[in-house]
Amino acid sequence: EYMGTFLMEPIKRKTLVMGNWKCHGELAYVKEVVNNLFNKMVFDSSLLDVITAPPFVHIPAVKAMLTSNIMIAAQNVSVFPKGNFTGEVNAESLADFGINWVIIGSSERREKFQETNEVIAKKIEEAQKVGMNVVLCIVDKMEDKDPAKGWLHIEKQLAFYHEKKIDWKKTVIAYEPIIVTSSMIKTITIDRVEEVCEQIRKWIQDSVSPEIGESIRLLFSGVVTESNCKIYMMQKNIDGFLLCLLYTSPSPRDATLSRMPSSA
Repeated sequence: EYMGTFLMEPIKRKTLVMGNWKCHGELAYVKEVVNNLFNKMVFDSSLLDVITAPPFVHIPAVKAMLTSNIMIAAQNVSVFPKGNFTGEVNAESLADFGINWVIIGSSERREKFQETNEVIAKKIEEAQKVGMNVVLCIVDKMEDKDPAKGWLHIEKQLAFYHEKKIDWKKTVIAYEPIIVTSSMIKTITIDRVEEVCEQIRKWIQDSVSPEIGESIRLLFSGVVTESNCKIYMMQKNIDGFLLCLLYTSPSPRDATLSRMPSSA
């Protein structure tokens, strides 16, 4: 029932909903989420992609327990290929294990691990050269109340990755406004998210190609509820969500998909 709310309006681009576990969950939690949420979901996979991104250590367990057509993503990938890089997880190993999606460029990786646009571009290159699809987070720092100045920061990111010749056909963009105070939540309106996604789409149409600009999927990484997701999905340029997965109930209908502030 819950997933049906994402399919209220017919759209040209396939809707995508991704749940990012971040650094949460022990094995008991994994079993609860997979058995009582994921494996009970019913949705039309011709209209909707559902992807879950557990921590690296839990990917094998999730993969083994899943009986639904939910896909699995990695939350990160190394800038290095195979080699003597202790602690790293490279794209070739992920692809070999059947993991075809990866999240790259999240605000937490940028802020807490000092990942620059250069590092992010290298990770995209490593992932895409083995055939992986990338969910690229485009961060909006929300530091300036002037939307025009905020757009310049977003445009700079897009231009940098385009210069690095990433494969836009294997890229999904997640617009991620950084919420550092509770008062900032009020500034992230549905109209504002749609406006930014429209600007991103137009930039890609003008700078990459009209075809890719029309076909690329744009996600919102922000606070989404069962009620407002219907309104989000009525927007022309929003194709789904990248969310933090907070599982709070054994009922699939009551499962909460939300986005925690970056400072959490």
